Amino acid sequence: MQLNKTLVIVQASLQSKRLPKKVLMKIGDVTILDRICLRVMETGREWVVSVPTEPDDDELQSWCVVGGLPVVRTVLKSQPYDLGSVVSAWVRVDQGRALPTRVVRVTADCPLVDFACLPLLEAYVDRGAPVAATRTDLFPERG
Repeated sequence: MQLNKTLVIVQASLQSKRLPKKVLMKIGDVTILDRICLRVMETGREWVVSVPTEPDDDELQSWCVVGGLPVVRTVLKSQPYDLGSVVSAWVRVDQGRALPTRVVRVTADCPLVDFACLPLLEAYVDRGAPVAATRTDLFPERG
C-alpha cells in the first residue's frame, strides 16, 4: 500500500447555468469529460469522477459507468466544494483503500488543465502547506 499518494477528484456536473451538459459536449470526437479523464490517467495518480446526487446528474452517472470511468455520487452541500465528502465517498467504494495524503480537485469543464504542474503542487504540500493551488482565487462566490 502506498503511504504517500495523491487522489485526483474530477468534479463533474450537467447543471451549468450558462451551458448545460457542457462536460458531455465534444471537442473533435472526444467529450470534454473524457479529455480531462484521459489527461488525469496520464499522471499515474488515482482518480475518480465526482457526480452530484441530484437527479439532473443521473445521465452523467450513467455516462461514467458505461464508459468505465471510476465515479462516486456526492452531495454538493455548499461553496466551496466539499472535498471531504468526495474523499469519504471514494473510500466507501472500496473499504480497503487508504486515505490519500493529498487531494487535487479539478473541474471537468476545463480541458486545458496542465497536469505537468502536479508534482510541484505535491511537493509544496509535502513541505507542510495546507493547500496548494494554481490560482489564488479558488473560492470566490460565483454568479
